[in-house]
This record gives sequence, C-alpha cells and structure tokens, in this order.
Amino acid sequence: MTKSITIVAILLLSVVACKQKKETTTVDPNAEAIALAEAKAAIAKAEEAALQADRDTLLFYQRGACFGMCPIFDLVVYESGRAVYLGKNYVDRIGVYQTTIDPTALQKIRTTADAIGYFGLQESYDNPHVTDLPTTVTMIASGEGKLKTVANRYKGPAGLRTLYEELDKMVEAQDWKLIQSKN
Repeated sequence: MTKSITIVAILLLSVVACKQKKETTTVDPNAEAIALAEAKAAIAKAEEAALQADRDTLLFYQRGACFGMCPIFDLVVYESGRAVYLGKNYVDRIGVYQTTIDPTALQKIRTTADAIGYFGLQESYDNPHVTDLPTTVTMIASGEGKLKTVANRYKGPAGLRTLYEELDKMVEAQDWKLIQSKN
C-alpha cells in the first residue's frame, strides 16, 4: 500500500513539475532583416502611391501607427499646389480632404529639405528591436524631378524633426475641404 502511495505521489510531483516549467523566449535571428524589408516595402508603397496618383508629385508625407494614440495620415502635394490629405486615426480630420497650398509654403518645405540635406539622407532609420514607434515616411521631389524617400522610425537625424515640424505647420495652416468621410 505504501509503495502505491509513493508511486502516486511521485507521479503527481512529476506532473506538477512539468506544468511549472518556465517558458523561454527566443529572439528571431531574422528580425533585423524582416524590419529592413518592411521599411523598404513601406518606401516602395509610398513611392508607388504617389507616382500613380499624379506624375507631378512634389511631396508625400505619411505618419504611421504605433501601439498608442499616434496620428495616422497620408498627405500628397503636387507641383501645382493641389494637396490631398487622408486622415485615418488620432487626427482632427478623418477622411479625405483637399486644398491648394500656397507656393510660398511649398518653397519653405523645399528650402527646409535642402537645409537639412534631405537628398543625402539614408533611405531608412530603424531598429528592429524597438517596436512601439510610428514610422514617418517622407518623399520629396528634387529640383531635377527625382523622388527621394526617407522612412524614419528610430533615431533619424534631428533635421528630419525640423522638416516634420514645417510640414505639420503647413498642414495646419490650410483650409481643408472634406471630399469623402471615412465611412
């Protein structure tokens, strides 16, 4: 009888011990390559969207999602000054809006881009191990009509923040007309 109690006790202890085994996490060795591929895909998507929308694209500005309440929108501005804004989430304007931006404001963006050396920046600033940051994508046409795209999610140069501030001021200063609500 004591042998059977001992055997049952050993079996119970082994079952309990197996259930309490700690889970281990592994770091995906391909995480960096995956993050780089995702950044390149975002750049390609931005370039394709802007080019398909209109061949005279001056700039594209996109703020992406994060795990919190980050503003999410796309802005396309054409050489003519026509601008289309798509507000997606956590912004004052949700839906599709249109306006015409004054050439002086557009020149200020070009001047800022030149001042920060935009056309010499890397295509991507990222860290695959930091996941709770939004990606900001900008694409600006150079004087020669070539498009330069920069995706910034982690530790981009301070000059990019200066450019974003100027773009945000330009967006807020406009009289946007609603074209289509989100629904």
